[in-house]
Amino acid sequence: MTKETRDFSEPYRSRAPKLGFVGPLDGIRAIAVGMVMAVHLLGTKAGSFVGGVDLFMVVSGFLITTLLLQEHRSTGQISIRKFYVRRALRLLPALYVVLLFTLVLGALAKEGRFFSVAVKEVVAAFFYMYHVVFAATLGGATDTYEGVVVHFLPQLWSLSVEEHFYFVVAGMFAVAIRRNWVRQLGVAAALFVLVALVSRATGHIGPLYFWLQRPDSLVAGVLAAIINAEMPTTLTARQTQRLKVLGSVGALCAGVSLFSSTSVFNKLGIAWRWTDLTTLRIPEAELVVGERRFGMTWTDVGFSAISIGFIPAVIALVRCPDWLLGRWLSIKPFRFIGRLSYTIYIWHVPWFIAVVQFENVLPAPVLLVLALGGTLGISMLSYRLIETPALRLKMRYAADPDSLDLTKLSAEPKAPADPST
Repeated sequence: MTKETRDFSEPYRSRAPKLGFVGPLDGIRAIAVGMVMAVHLLGTKAGSFVGGVDLFMVVSGFLITTLLLQEHRSTGQISIRKFYVRRALRLLPALYVVLLFTLVLGALAKEGRFFSVAVKEVVAAFFYMYHVVFAATLGGATDTYEGVVVHFLPQLWSLSVEEHFYFVVAGMFAVAIRRNWVRQLGVAAALFVLVALVSRATGHIGPLYFWLQRPDSLVAGVLAAIINAEMPTTLTARQTQRLKVLGSVGALCAGVSLFSSTSVFNKLGIAWRWTDLTTLRIPEAELVVGERRFGMTWTDVGFSAISIGFIPAVIALVRCPDWLLGRWLSIKPFRFIGRLSYTIYIWHVPWFIAVVQFENVLPAPVLLVLALGGTLGISMLSYRLIETPALRLKMRYAADPDSLDLTKLSAEPKAPADPST
């Protein structure tokens, strides 16, 4: 194997193989959205499942960065205009239908008593400012209306954070690639992740609960993409084995963190306490999952354990197609749910609220079936009728003519592309 060299007087060129269909990433999305739904159904019984959002963010940061590096390598430039058009076509059509549904729900639920709440949340989400307007909810502070805690769209804070990330990342990489500063950007990303870890571990959560909004998970994905771009195009058997080991350790770290403050670990007597009451000032009944303490609480280190652990894991999933974890995540049910994950994510809370309106009429098991089955059904309908036409239009703005066609829910892998392209 010949040693690859770089000319640092030229624009940066990624070494990573061309990114095509990666089934395990759909599997990760399926697990992540399942965990988020569990949190909204079970509350602190599934407390650390909130880290499912961090899985989403790491994957998002990795894919966006990798595709930007790939676009520049293929075309010699990054079209910022096309990047934002692609993002808008992917995200906005389904989201705005959900926002319209939420307004109708707010007008009808409880005789419209909470319509003003729905309007405020819809406006914040429409302009992707939910994480700013409702930042306090991330710190545990909740607004009450007529003595009732009401939030129609609490899941949309993460979409707002990601959208602000998108506004920065395309232009940043356009400059970094042209000036060959991608390595320096990787160092900056690593420092940012480290600062987030230290800040949360020492109880410093920043203005507007900044570190609880986990921007470091997106940046961890950027770091993973840069590491992937720096690795040799073709790995030796020894390098592949080492990557699998690192990926396994990272995945185990993330997995333990995701379960370690849940009722499952609590029954085993080893669950981490959710957080310090003095830090976030939430009533104890809403906080305590496990009773045994291991120094730091879950929110001090849990988010970082997931995002940092997942850095080698996501690289291994992309680079090692025969990795056992990757093959398990690639099974068809996971890929199917993963492809619908964005739609499920934006629909599930308002749909749950709609179902709860019948709590005095229907038994709990029926309500649960309606909540979960209805979310899946409305998501499939939304995907086919709203997102698929938008995705077809999005393909016209694809940076790569061989981009994966996302209009099919059961996309299958194609033959490996030439790694040099």
